[in-house]
Amino acid sequence: MTSAAIDLSHVSKTYGRKVRALRDIAMHVARGEIFGLLGPNGAGKSTLVKILMTVIRPSRADGTMLGGRIGDKSVLRRVGYLPEHHRFPEYLTGRQVIEFYGAMAEVPRRERRRRSVELLELVGMKEWGDTKVKGYSKGMRQRVGIAQALVNDPELVVLDEPTDGVDPVGRRDIRAILSRLREQGRTVFLNSHLLSELEMVCDRVAILVHRGRGRRPGRCRCRNTESRRVAGGEAGGRHDHGLDHPGARGSAVHRRAARGGRGDPGGPPGEAVPRGPVHAGGDRSDHGQDAGARRGKG
Repeated sequence: MTSAAIDLSHVSKTYGRKVRALRDIAMHVARGEIFGLLGPNGAGKSTLVKILMTVIRPSRADGTMLGGRIGDKSVLRRVGYLPEHHRFPEYLTGRQVIEFYGAMAEVPRRERRRRSVELLELVGMKEWGDTKVKGYSKGMRQRVGIAQALVNDPELVVLDEPTDGVDPVGRRDIRAILSRLREQGRTVFLNSHLLSELEMVCDRVAILVHRGRGRRPGRCRCRNTESRRVAGGEAGGRHDHGLDHPGARGSAVHRRAARGGRGDPGGPPGEAVPRGPVHAGGDRSDHGQDAGARRGKG
């Protein structure tokens, strides 16, 4: 069995003849990790996810997912998916939504009924399982969405903007759910434009900058993990282009670390780990940071 849950190279997507959504993306996601894809709106994050889930066809895509080729039906049976813009039938209850998607995944009736009970408890919706979706808040719908993505007992869970529009308490609870999935040995792939969300839960993060250009993944050393984040170079490249050289005196992150600010999320002594994506040349960029990150808050 390959150690990679997702191993991609030369992934490109062009709409028509002019709009290049993705440009030669390479990515490696190890089994059992939470992998984050960060980038501003319009960078191509959802396009990449939709290529993985065969919602759209790539212009080119080489690689594997769970050891099989991209789009293989036997592979997709082992994947759970929550799209960014989902609409569950509002006349169904949360329990019925989970069982409905279980039926679509050909999970046996007895098994999906058992799973629906377990999953409602996992996502903190046990008491609301028999309430119709039309009475749910955004956060409650997202929780049920995560539950339906798990009903087929997947090895890989793909979540597209799972905390979008969710209040801070709901985001915290979703992060706890993702951590539990990792403890169960599942691989989680999620994308977001919120740096602060990814750095608190992900083992590694890759960055998509403007018009589908990638950055090589780096490790995260966040408030609740022991792994280390290292500034990455271009996707597939051999050189590390620093986001803002962590040890450089006079850099913004060095100044924040020197005065005990929040610019250092836990790196080695004397180093501050920068926040935010960069252009291919290594300059800092604001259009990949969420409002909280621009204010210096993680």
